[in-house]
Amino acid sequence: MLKIATKLIESGMDFNYENYNSEGEKIICFPLCIVIVEKNGTVYLSHLDTNEQFKSIEAVLPILDRLIIEETTGN
Repeated sequence: MLKIATKLIESGMDFNYENYNSEGEKIICFPLCIVIVEKNGTVYLSHLDTNEQFKSIEAVLPILDRLIIEETTGN
């Protein structure tokens, strides 16, 4: 989740971070309309009406990059 938080910070995005100790972590980024949850090694990404599941944070990073570009450039 540190990689995701770093990308959001570097892009100037506001977000909320929640730590559930051994239960996982959650990042909510309202400007991007996303919720990212890491639980037991699985990463869940919710964006608008789409819910996806990934095996690693690295798999989410390209999607996050695309969403940041869309939000910051309007494309």
